[in-house]
Amino acid sequence: MMALICHLLPFAGCLMPNVPVLNIVAPLVLWLIKKDDMPFLKDQGREVLNFQITVSIAVFLCMLTFWLILPILIAIAIGIAAIVLMILGAIKASDGVAYRYPFSLRLIK
Repeated sequence: MMALICHLLPFAGCLMPNVPVLNIVAPLVLWLIKKDDMPFLKDQGREVLNFQITVSIAVFLCMLTFWLILPILIAIAIGIAAIVLMILGAIKASDGVAYRYPFSLRLIK
C-alpha cells in the first residue's frame, strides 16, 4: 500500500505548482521514513525518485530553450508520458509487482 502511495505522491506537485520540486520531495520524505521497515517500498521508492529526478532534469533542459517550438512539444510529451507511467507504476505496485520506469536514470542506488 505504501509503495502505491509513493508512486502517486508526485501528483502533489501538480496540485501545488508553486512548490517546483514537490514531485521529488513528497516521495522522498515517505521513502526516507519507511525504507528501513518495508523492503518493497525501499525498492519502489528508489524507482520513483530516480524517475522523478529524470523527468525534472528533462523538463528543466526543455525550459532552457523555451523559445523554440520543439522543446515545448517535448516537455508536453514528457509530462503526458510521466503521468501515464506513474499510473502504471501505481497499478503494478498495488498488485505487489515491482515496476521499473523506462528511460529512467539510476541515480539513487
